Amino acid sequence: MPTVAAGVPLVVLSGPLTSPAPPAPSPPVRAVAVGSYTIVASPNDPDGRLGTYQVTITNGVLTVTKASQSILWANPTALLQVTPLGGKQLNATVSVVGPSPAGALTYYPEAGTILPVGVHTLRVTAVATENYDAAVAEVYLQVLKPYSLSGFVFADFDNNGEIGSANPASAGCGSLSRGRTT
Repeated sequence: MPTVAAGVPLVVLSGPLTSPAPPAPSPPVRAVAVGSYTIVASPNDPDGRLGTYQVTITNGVLTVTKASQSILWANPTALLQVTPLGGKQLNATVSVVGPSPAGALTYYPEAGTILPVGVHTLRVTAVATENYDAAVAEVYLQVLKPYSLSGFVFADFDNNGEIGSANPASAGCGSLSRGRTT
């Protein structure tokens, strides 16, 4: 019993059965929904050439199943304890084989979550759709304490998980403090 994935273009051949070699077909291509399809064979012999052959026709069922979604997601770089999860950490991509759209991505923990110090598992799910099965991926994220050097604490003023400031207007304006973050 043949099986193909949903959303993948299915080539449907039609035309007369010829001998010795059939002409090159120019088949229509269309997406096929998930389900089972009865395949009924019937010879088309306008020139009467099949009379010298013993032809056996066997009908069948073509089963179209949901296709897989593939998630690509690399372990993000470590971030500071006070930094909420955002686009730098929650940046998985999903790809599919057919023209139908992939499932929406949902993250756990979600964007905006502030994690405690330690190593955490981040999880993303691509929800199932009419044509695709659900997919899940996990990565690991290390959350660090703010760095300290001789009583000075380096703070993440831009709230982007990086020490110091990428904003020239605030550079040198309180990026170090004695014993506390500012």
